[in-house]
Order: sequence, then structure tokens, then C-alpha cells
Amino acid sequence: MNERERGLSFIAFETERLGIVELSQRLDMLHDWKPAKPLQRVLDGYETRLNAARARFDSKPVIAVAGPT
Repeated sequence: MNERERGLSFIAFETERLGIVELSQRLDMLHDWKPAKPLQRVLDGYETRLNAARARFDSKPVIAVAGPT
């Protein structure tokens, strides 16, 4: 794997990780209050997206980016 491919893999990894963090934060905010019925569907959608993102993230092999030694 060359430097460019390694860099692109790292960017994709970080993008996925940050998306999971953002969804987790939104869910934490929404869980603090009791949403009305329409908003409950939004909350359920966030939970579904978060679970799907976590499943994708966990199923990906981890590629370590190492510098020169």
C-alpha cells in the first residue's frame, strides 16, 4: 500500500469514527428529555443510524499508520 492509499484509508477511518461520535452526542442530548411521538421517530432513526455505523466501523480491519522508525 503506498502513501496515498494509506492516507485515504486513514481519512476514511477518521470520518467514520467522527460520524459515530457525532451521532452518539446527538442521542445523548435527545435522551435527556422525553420527546413527543414525531420526535421519537427521529430518535429511533438516529439510534438505527448509530448502530449501523458502529457495525460498519467494528467490521473494518484496523490499519495502523506508522511513520519511519
